[in-house]
Amino acid sequence: MKTIPIEIIDRCWEEITALDPSQMAAAMEQMSGEQPAILAFLMAGEDQDCDEASHGTLIIIGYTIWRIISSQNVNLRPVAIEELEQAEEANLAFLEKFEEGPEYQQQDFVQALLASYNQAPLLQATVEALMSGDEEHSEESDENAGILLLYLKSVIDCLDQD
Repeated sequence: MKTIPIEIIDRCWEEITALDPSQMAAAMEQMSGEQPAILAFLMAGEDQDCDEASHGTLIIIGYTIWRIISSQNVNLRPVAIEELEQAEEANLAFLEKFEEGPEYQQQDFVQALLASYNQAPLLQATVEALMSGDEEHSEESDENAGILLLYLKSVIDCLDQD
């Protein structure tokens, strides 16, 4: 799949944030019909790893990712739960390798990832969305954002397959 330009990402993000609760409920129903494994994966992640303050964040950002990618690929196939679990394992192994390295090399490591990642603009927008609204930006919220990013990057990885 081609890299999605930031202009499309921003436009989709704005459209989704403008949805009222009834429109969002209908949107979730649509996702449930088209990508039930992704929705189940995100719901399980929320139940397992989200604190009360960030409840709903994972599902809404995951929905937004799906809408952005599906707007560019009308023939998007349903993702299987096994694919999501494999992507999650690969991303977890990557994160462990990242954490093993010296702190001064971590920024270079992230930059190298983004330089080679097909959906880098979408991944960057996802990180920004996770970090927005985090005015108190504590170490605990950093850890929570990292866990949520693990789930969301797994979704991007699976949806980005041709």
